[in-house]
Amino acid sequence: MALKTNFTYRQSADVKTLYIYDTTGVYNVNTNPTGWGGSNPAVGDATSDKISIQKVGSNTIYEIQMWATLPNTDDTVFAIDSSMLGLGPDAEIQDGQYVLTRTTVVLGTTYTKAARVFLVGQLQCCADTMLDMDKPGCTCESGKLTPASILQYTLWTLKKAFKTQKFEKANEIYRYAQDLCKEKNCKTC
Repeated sequence: MALKTNFTYRQSADVKTLYIYDTTGVYNVNTNPTGWGGSNPAVGDATSDKISIQKVGSNTIYEIQMWATLPNTDDTVFAIDSSMLGLGPDAEIQDGQYVLTRTTVVLGTTYTKAARVFLVGQLQCCADTMLDMDKPGCTCESGKLTPASILQYTLWTLKKAFKTQKFEKANEIYRYAQDLCKEKNCKTC
């Protein structure tokens, strides 16, 4: 089989950095025939590795060169801070749907992998703050959920809707979660 580049991402707890990881892996004839090396090109054959980031609904695309940090097979991460996305040097990356497109050039051949992602770092921070505010041992009305529990479940539902590609439903749930945070004055970290 031929090389197929892949990646994953993670947002920092302070929601100011996006981490990109190469998950292509090392070639193995049985378990990873599309990985780096073996009968496929090697990591060292790459001459460019870029990621473009576009918020859904925006015409602005940020293209960031990740080479020579990526590609790799040793789990080295490439960090994209908020200033690389046109924000202030210490700004939070806004929640919402984004399209991340990785373009890697190896031996003159271009490999592309795109992913639609939903960043919810600010909402997760709000949910965590609300959870920390809940006092253990308090008595609640029987059968009534705390606001923190409702928000945690809402975020779980949002992620589930997005994962199953119900993008409009995910947006609807996102707006509801934002309203829950606004009510509790914990919109951001």
